[in-house]
Amino acid sequence: MTRIVHLSDTHFGTEIPDVVRALKQAIAELEPNIVLLTGDITQRARQGEFQAAKDFLDQLPVQTKLVIPGNHDIPLFNVFARLLTPYAAYQRAFGDREFTWCGDGVGIIGFNTTSRFRHTTGLLNPDYLTRRIHDIREKIGVDALLIACVHQPLSTAWPEDHGNVLLQSEAIAHAFSALKVDVVLSGHVHVPLMTSTHAVFPTLGRHFLLAGAGTAVSHRTRPNAPNSFNVITANTATEGVPTMMLTRFDFDAGVGKFIASATMQGICQDGGWQLRPL
Repeated sequence: MTRIVHLSDTHFGTEIPDVVRALKQAIAELEPNIVLLTGDITQRARQGEFQAAKDFLDQLPVQTKLVIPGNHDIPLFNVFARLLTPYAAYQRAFGDREFTWCGDGVGIIGFNTTSRFRHTTGLLNPDYLTRRIHDIREKIGVDALLIACVHQPLSTAWPEDHGNVLLQSEAIAHAFSALKVDVVLSGHVHVPLMTSTHAVFPTLGRHFLLAGAGTAVSHRTRPNAPNSFNVITANTATEGVPTMMLTRFDFDAGVGKFIASATMQGICQDGGWQLRPL
């Protein structure tokens, strides 16, 4: 079993100290194997904001921490830095813009979907993702669970956010399906998402799960979408049927803690992954 805390859109520089403390406490209690942060780590890609984010991650009692940038992690107002050294501050804090991790029957691959030439929209070349996923599949085997991480989502919970999905989302979804990706994690829109691809991409040969995290600690929340994060518990196949548990935790200002608010179980059977509430 691998337990993953999925954070996104921390937007350090706009963080709420009480929510940061509550998040640290929640993660310590959950005792995850991995903490993932899918971009928009900072508000304006400033060195101090990256340092605050790094200090936060360094204080978590978790051995494996995996990070990819979001569109806010590229300078916006400093045009020269944006064009010439867009990832300099990010790389000083976190190193590589993409990652590959393997262990305990699970593989996780992180993609950088940002660009200095696009303000908010994200792009992932299907040929490039195919090459990278082939490489990780050779390491983990065809039966291992495979998790892909991007910043901009393939789909959104709210229809008004659909303009924020990855460019070429249909082609990317078909590539993920063909390569037997099991779940795609994302952020960007500050609204949690837990669903499968059945309704969004009905023609896929093999369906997978979509899990989007809300904004973890920033005051840049949206109506009826409080600070939140997701937990993914991935189990290797039991009696030939792989399963996955997805739980959303919302910040409850009344008690000053993150509380589990929704849990879904994913089951992989004929046609791919389906979700059902618990």
